[in-house]
Amino acid sequence: MVVKAEDGSMYPFIREKLLMSISKSLGHRTNHVNEAVALTNTILSKLQTTYKTPLLTRNNIILTSEEVLKNFDNAALIHYSAYHKIS
Repeated sequence: MVVKAEDGSMYPFIREKLLMSISKSLGHRTNHVNEAVALTNTILSKLQTTYKTPLLTRNNIILTSEEVLKNFDNAALIHYSAYHKIS
């Protein structure tokens, strides 16, 4: 997958970057690493089925991540949203 920046430039999607971000948002939970792996997989699956293209925007990733976190842990959603603003 490729991410298109606001300025039109493109860069490769880095799964580990998303994983770390999700893991930090779940830091208050005892099993946050394993949960972050599972949630990251869910986010990636939703991105692929929702957008059906390898070209994503940062906002696509943020909105999908927020949707998944909303259904899992509200505190994690609040933490994630505080650091990832829609542009």
